[in-house]
Amino acid sequence: MTLGENDNSRKNKQITFAATVVLLLVALQTPLPVLLLRNLLSADDADNLTASLRASVPGIVVALLVAFTYERAKDRAFAQDLSELKQSLGEVRQEVLDERIALADEILSHREPAELIKFGLEQVYGSNGHIESLMSAIISDRHIYRDVDCFHYLSDAASDDAWQVETTYRVTVQDLPVYLTALTVGNSAAAHLAAECPRLIQILSYENEAGIAKAVDSLKSSHDAVRFMVSTDDGSSRSVVSSQLEDVPEDEYADYGVPLTGPFGEPVKLMRNTIPNGANNQVTVTTRSIGEIPRNTRFCYYWEDRPAYVRRVIFDWSRMTFPSESPPHHRVVPFFIPRGTTPVVDGSTSRIEIAVEQWLTPGQGVVLLW
Repeated sequence: MTLGENDNSRKNKQITFAATVVLLLVALQTPLPVLLLRNLLSADDADNLTASLRASVPGIVVALLVAFTYERAKDRAFAQDLSELKQSLGEVRQEVLDERIALADEILSHREPAELIKFGLEQVYGSNGHIESLMSAIISDRHIYRDVDCFHYLSDAASDDAWQVETTYRVTVQDLPVYLTALTVGNSAAAHLAAECPRLIQILSYENEAGIAKAVDSLKSSHDAVRFMVSTDDGSSRSVVSSQLEDVPEDEYADYGVPLTGPFGEPVKLMRNTIPNGANNQVTVTTRSIGEIPRNTRFCYYWEDRPAYVRRVIFDWSRMTFPSESPPHHRVVPFFIPRGTTPVVDGSTSRIEIAVEQWLTPGQGVVLLW
């Protein structure tokens, strides 16, 4: 029983006692006591006892009032003490809570983020060898991507020994002042840049330097190589065509943490766009690039080099021709993507849409095989 419940019980008992006494006093003023006493005593003794009891009624009433007043005073004092006690307990509770918060802040301030994330992951998944790799994916110094849509359109290229891949990539970014694009030779150089240069947003790889030069001309001449959709304060959006892609001078590569060459001397071409400001510094960027892959390479892939919420990935090979062979079977293989990602194939069997709708960490993606 709590203090409040005990106080209510005492008040109820006092009220019951007072009501009982008042009922007895009222009963003494009626003929009922005389009738009851005459059954036990003689008539004269019953009358005398009743008269005596009635004469003492004023004194009993006065005594009752004094006792009731005293009890009420005690109740008020008890209620005040109880209120003060509750207030004191509340203050003590708040002090303890403040001390616990301060202690938690002190503990957290002396712990590295990786240590805290590792502890949380171990509570969910247990201690195993995959925790470290998962942590490196979560703790990223790269800008986080949101609402990613990626479209790959494969077709015949100008040469007979290559396929053309036209890629449209749409992503929402925040607090990103400049859009950096790097072009290099070979997938290994591109992977090296992705791992070592967190400020790079787009990395394109080609077979040779001639492919880089051709791509640079295409990017500079295209009016929609990079397009921005700027969010406004009223919730609407406005389309802003980017400023012309410009070359980054080699003496400024270091300002962006980008090397002049790849790990094995591969050339690196760095280009940039200035990103306009939007509401909450949030901008949707759409990029369009054209590349080539050798015809003996029977796959095209998409993967993320940073944490990203990916909505969908689309592969379209309706413009590919196979003159010397029958059209091969195409299939999509998600790699390192959690279960539940289901490819949707339309009726033409020349287009696959993968509805991802989840966060991906670096290294996760999908590959189209044929």
